[in-house]
Amino acid sequence: MTPDELRRLLDADETQYSRIAPQLTAADLPMVTELAHDDDPMRASKAIYLASLLGGSDVVAEAADATDPILQAASASALANLPAPARAHIAEKLVGRGDAAVDKLAIRALEGELSPALTDRLRRLSSSSPSDVVRDLSADTLRRLG
Repeated sequence: MTPDELRRLLDADETQYSRIAPQLTAADLPMVTELAHDDDPMRASKAIYLASLLGGSDVVAEAADATDPILQAASASALANLPAPARAHIAEKLVGRGDAAVDKLAIRALEGELSPALTDRLRRLSSSSPSDVVRDLSADTLRRLG
């Protein structure tokens, strides 16, 4: 698949990840990574999610550090496609930054052992998040994993 073909597929209103991902391999990850840095945040966010389907946890981690909330949300959404250890590491970058939507996505993706830093953030959110949903998710996740 060429970069132009991939760009066209990602630009669709309803991106068909289940049709795109099987056509790509880990060797295509650099092309996907390049699109994750696209000036168009919607295209970049779709490329971030696609990278997660190809094992590109580094792409998802980089998006977690972005200042653009669209890219942070893409990173949080992509977490569920990554192995549990990578999820926790990236979730530490996302949880508790003040965006309830990102918090919800990242917290829902958590599995396995929580780091002390993530445990502390979840404790803080369980009692002080302005979002009822984030408070409840944080408390439930601490009970389930902590």
